[in-house]
Amino acid sequence: MIINNQEGDLQAKYDDMLYRNGLCFGFLQLRGLEDEFIEHMRRVAEYEKDMRYKKAASNFLKMIDHN
Repeated sequence: MIINNQEGDLQAKYDDMLYRNGLCFGFLQLRGLEDEFIEHMRRVAEYEKDMRYKKAASNFLKMIDHN
């Protein structure tokens, strides 16, 4: 029996994204590049014309500011 649990699927994708982004950001921190990356994301959030990237950068900055 197949159960279509769209909300659960979205949550799993979101959790996976956070996990992968956490690993990437952890790598940047190990290399001492987190400040440069955060500044880059601030520029993307401000100047990017493609709304997908602009929104992603804004969400990333909210997550960083929240922690």
